[in-house]
Amino acid sequence: SCKMEKDDSVDALFCNGILEDISEQARHEQERENLISELQASLMFLHQPVKNIASKVVYTGMHTPIYKVAKLIMKSDTDSVLVKTQEEDVIGIIDNKAISERIVGERL
Repeated sequence: SCKMEKDDSVDALFCNGILEDISEQARHEQERENLISELQASLMFLHQPVKNIASKVVYTGMHTPIYKVAKLIMKSDTDSVLVKTQEEDVIGIIDNKAISERIVGERL
């Protein structure tokens, strides 16, 4: 708030008042708006069909050597391979992380 102080000739001498810094409040409000926008974008993404992000499925047999699985992953431009039994049942998954931690990591 501000009150104009005047002299007897009605000329303005100065403005008397209290100033309040609201920059922190404005920053918090902007952060809140940004967070709401991010959450709304996430919600829209969660309602998209899986087909929009699904990739080709790559399979390998359960007796395939790990080095061949690693080559298959690189060649297929994927991060993982599903493992099947001889009866075509999927029994597991091998991904880059499993290869690097369980296979390569144990030998270092």
